[in-house]
Amino acid sequence: MKRKMCFLASFLLLGVWAGYYTDVVTVCALCFLVAVATILKFSFSRKANDLFYIVAALFLMFGSISVIYRGDVSLNALYPYIDEYIDVKAEVSERPLFKNNKVTFVVKVTELSFLDEHIYPNEKIRITWRTEENNLNFGDIFTARIIIDLPSEAENDGAFDYCTYLKTKGIFFSGYIDADSIKICGVKELKALDKIKLFHYKCSDKIDETVTGNAAPVLKAILLGNKNSLDDETKLKLSRSGLAHVTAVSGLHVSTVSALILALFKMFKVRKRISGVFASIFIVLFVLISGAPVSAIRAGIMTVMAILSEFVFRKYDAYTSMALAATVIVLIWPFAAFDAGFLLSFGAVLGILLFYPRVYRLASFWLPKSKNKAVSLISKAISKMLSVFCTSLSAQLITAPMLLYFYQEFTFWSLISNILIIPVMSFIMISGMLLCTIGLIAKPIAVFIAGFGYLPLKLLEYTTDFFGQLDFGYISYGYITPFFIFAYIMLLITLYLLFDKKHKFKALISGIIVLVFFIGFGIYTATDKTAKVMFINAGQGDSSCISLPRNTDILIDGGGTPSYMDFYDVGLKTIKPYLLKHGVEDVEYMIASHGHEDHISGLISLIDNIKVKQLLVPLGFGESDTAKMLLDKAEENERSLVMRVTYGNTSILYTGDLSAKYEQSIIKENKQINSNILKVAHHGSVTSTSSEFVKAVKPEYAFIPVGENAYGHPHKEVIKNLENENCTIYRADEDDDVIFKIDLNQIIHISD
Repeated sequence: MKRKMCFLASFLLLGVWAGYYTDVVTVCALCFLVAVATILKFSFSRKANDLFYIVAALFLMFGSISVIYRGDVSLNALYPYIDEYIDVKAEVSERPLFKNNKVTFVVKVTELSFLDEHIYPNEKIRITWRTEENNLNFGDIFTARIIIDLPSEAENDGAFDYCTYLKTKGIFFSGYIDADSIKICGVKELKALDKIKLFHYKCSDKIDETVTGNAAPVLKAILLGNKNSLDDETKLKLSRSGLAHVTAVSGLHVSTVSALILALFKMFKVRKRISGVFASIFIVLFVLISGAPVSAIRAGIMTVMAILSEFVFRKYDAYTSMALAATVIVLIWPFAAFDAGFLLSFGAVLGILLFYPRVYRLASFWLPKSKNKAVSLISKAISKMLSVFCTSLSAQLITAPMLLYFYQEFTFWSLISNILIIPVMSFIMISGMLLCTIGLIAKPIAVFIAGFGYLPLKLLEYTTDFFGQLDFGYISYGYITPFFIFAYIMLLITLYLLFDKKHKFKALISGIIVLVFFIGFGIYTATDKTAKVMFINAGQGDSSCISLPRNTDILIDGGGTPSYMDFYDVGLKTIKPYLLKHGVEDVEYMIASHGHEDHISGLISLIDNIKVKQLLVPLGFGESDTAKMLLDKAEENERSLVMRVTYGNTSILYTGDLSAKYEQSIIKENKQINSNILKVAHHGSVTSTSSEFVKAVKPEYAFIPVGENAYGHPHKEVIKNLENENCTIYRADEDDDVIFKIDLNQIIHISD
């Protein structure tokens, strides 16, 4: 079997994913099937190589066990102290980030005291400290009283999974400092890795001192992988212009460093092997200085292997090198397999390896070959641009569905923007490295050096602004289903075979399979009569969506900013990803039940970021600023829209924040309000959802849009009223989002 390392890496990753998404029994069954298949194959062939699959089964098992064991926080020394105030002694492991009177940073807890217990856990925690002034620095040792908790998981489909993100960094707990308890008691002794991290921070400061405007945070992201200073608008523009990858330290950056070092050694006529060793050392240092993200580690391992392969007189194999890099990373950090940077980095490399030679050969066949110097120079220039274009296209063939899955957006502008920016990236990198190294010794020289990178950084800024502000050229889609994955893989196979003349017939068969599946999907979509009623977990806010056949979608309210966060765009970061994850790419009817922030704050940003055809509001809604203030003072809740939506034999009652007083009015007016599903008003407040109202509605199911709050929502009286009518209750704070799937006759499925 060729490239056995690729096979083993695949089984290791399969084991990690199986261990995370399934259970131990399923993993053991998979390993057993692999072992049985291996034994049967060996019994017939009697070839020793067939026993290799036993090793693959062991990799599968090891991957599963590692992620299950490492992910079991109950085995951690800190687990017994969750939700308890504990006294700790800790070291600041990362430079604290101070913003909006809140400091967030990572610490290593070295000592812990609770009652009569005293332990030494050496565990990393992500800490939050609310303070008006931060006086903590990297390396400080402090004591404090903290309360620890488990990081929040994704509350809805498509939402950011903060818990898994921290696990990829080796962090399993979050904590909050008792504001007045912190005391700095010293500075830890810096080891080699700490000194490298300190150099990283000094370089970051030097860039801030010498580079002006928005170029400083962009250069820090490019050179150091530090994106903390990038604002949300710049991140969005980088993403929509297809240039976000330049701020993720990866192959482009590592290859630039490698080429620079090797060129310098060649200029001074240093022997090839010696230059290779030093280049490898510099690459390792660069990866560490950049913070060692998985994309940089992958690029570093592959580049070092390419350099050192000449030492052992072996032909470098990029596939084996990539597989070895993946194996090393996952063996050390199994949760890295869920990191977007890991999947996008390896996906991009795989796409380039598989498709670039074929795509470039097809795209460049027409280039003229001439001995004329002018023609030759033009041909070479076009060839370079084609190379960048084909590289970007090849990478995106694999990463496109990943980008849609993680970020719900994919841009086509990268095919053009990369042609403009990739050629100047080496100038940005080199000027940035010189600025950081020489500038630490002499600031005037740093300012002079910064000038060399000024024009390339300006080109990057203008390119990002131009393509990032265009309202077309990108797609928003997040509905990644097993069918989508299968169809896309078959499409890639078809393309791969089409590029090779020897496999035209196989390409035809593969293409027919893809066509049949898409026709089948189209027929299913056209004849599907089911609807979805989605209650979205918007925390202490309210939002739901009704998705009807033939792409008719109704969004009712859009949530608001959670009280525990200084600023959080619930529309962009919660509602939009959720809608896209469920195939809602535009909204036919956006309904604002009333003007309170916990219902409509998210709608404001949604209107700018998703296509909305009609906005419906109650009479008197926001006629003027004065009217808004008056309505708020007069308890605008009374102006809530009450809607009864019927689909076939199933009805849903939306009550906004209707109070008990107006519930009685509706009952007295003999309105038809009996419904299968009730959206409970005002987060379950006792001021709504009276016993008489519930009896009139007769709901089978109720959803309470409630999050963490200090109001006692949902009130026990409301719960009792619903339970007395044998109503099944769903709550956002316990069940997250809830989806009712309905056909014309009944509710056919409920998922929570």
